[in-house]
Amino acid sequence: MLMRYIFPSVLAFALGGTITVPAPAQDARVDVSITVVIPAPTCAWTPSTDLAFGSISRPTQPGTEASVTIDAVDGSVSDSPSGASFGTQSAGALMITATNVATMTVDVDFPQEDSLTSSGGLDVHYNGTWAKSDDGTSYTLISTGQDTASPGGEGTVLQRRYRFGGTVDGIRNSTAPATYEGVVTVTATCI
Repeated sequence: MLMRYIFPSVLAFALGGTITVPAPAQDARVDVSITVVIPAPTCAWTPSTDLAFGSISRPTQPGTEASVTIDAVDGSVSDSPSGASFGTQSAGALMITATNVATMTVDVDFPQEDSLTSSGGLDVHYNGTWAKSDDGTSYTLISTGQDTASPGGEGTVLQRRYRFGGTVDGIRNSTAPATYEGVVTVTATCI
């Protein structure tokens, strides 16, 4: 008899519960995509300093010459006779950052006919020099008009610094007082 009373309560409990019917499954869709590209090789210029020889006193004695030199390797200034040059004097400088570049070729053209020209069309002799550095402290003279680097291609960055100098010479007591100017043209090709 004990069983008779237990069974109806269990049945009542089972019948008194909630019966749920599962809903049909629903799908959601999220699209995924990615485009893989080869990074383009680029060269970026960072100019920092113009090449400035300052001023130079022309000799007072006939048959003598004055000159000023800016060393492209260390940026030092020297003149002859000593003390003849003064004012703002600095090596020219720029930096090229090559990104994703397999080969970088840099060409330099110094002023035409190796001379600097005044507004009056007069010339003084200029012999240009240039040097390179990958660390910004140790420069190496470049003996040709071209420098080539192979940074390594995709995923690489090379920062190469260039310094420009040279010598202005042949300043005589007959050299006309004027400002003599020229342009050093630098071209970079990055592949």
